[in-house]
Amino acid sequence: MLLAVLAAAAALTRASGLVVVAAAGVAAVVAVWRQDGRPGRSRAVRAIAAGGAIVVTATAAAGWFYLRNRHLYHSATGTGALLAKFSRLRRGTVPQMLLEQDFWRSQVRRLWDQSPSPAGKNADAVWWCLTVAPLLGLAFAGVRWLRRALPPPTSLLLAWLAGLAVAGLVELGAASFYSLGGTAHGRYLLPALSVLAVAAAAGVAGLPGRRALPLLAALPLLTVVNVVLWRRYLDATLNPGQGEHPISYALRVEHLPVWLLAPAAALLAAGLVAQVWSVWTLSARRVLPVPVPVKADRPADRPADPPVDPPVDPLAAYAG
Repeated sequence: MLLAVLAAAAALTRASGLVVVAAAGVAAVVAVWRQDGRPGRSRAVRAIAAGGAIVVTATAAAGWFYLRNRHLYHSATGTGALLAKFSRLRRGTVPQMLLEQDFWRSQVRRLWDQSPSPAGKNADAVWWCLTVAPLLGLAFAGVRWLRRALPPPTSLLLAWLAGLAVAGLVELGAASFYSLGGTAHGRYLLPALSVLAVAAAAGVAGLPGRRALPLLAALPLLTVVNVVLWRRYLDATLNPGQGEHPISYALRVEHLPVWLLAPAAALLAAGLVAQVWSVWTLSARRVLPVPVPVKADRPADRPADPPVDPPVDPLAAYAG
């Protein structure tokens, strides 16, 4: 039931959320098939019914929106009408976009942050470093994994494959939209952001030595920078005049109550708490509660592994 609700929520976020619905349906089928102890035919029926319940729930919750798009714009997503409204021209094919440097540069910059550096230019090198560091950590973790020859649990492997498949399909959707003349906004990767976040956390955890605390400490800073930029954006677009705050001006003009800001403030606070927690956890030299391969039982004829350094207080490690 929870998976069906989450899949329906994904379908209501944007069209790329439909990929999550498909993955959730397949996951439900595989999960019931693997866990149910009934005979083959009965188990197959229950597995298909579980996957069908996911799809039916998402369709009932979000299907009306895509039908409305088709009625208004003659397509389920309204992509053609959107691109025509802004006079966008086709850039090429999807394979060409996947090899286009500007597409990936725009994706990386928008995924992290697009605020200008003190020099007045977008710091592309910084965003590439933020992307490469977790990948290096995953490479280190992968090498250690292969040296220990640890097969992952089947359920964990299937979950990672499903998550990576969702991320790949969402990225293909973004490339398709970009090839038609759209912009490579980071928000188009919304259904895959959780997969990228867990992979990045596992990658940083896999870096040798103490965790990259300065790298992760930039995340709360980027949040503050984005809040400042949003204020500047509202000030420029709303143009309240006479020094009035743009948010209060917008609420007054639209006759909206102030309490509408409470959910946004709560989400922002929760995001900051999550980032501070990630800084604290990933900077400590200890086993992390993230889905990375764990060490299997040592065979009797295998020599003991060298001792592991005890956990270090991250604040003491970086003192001075």
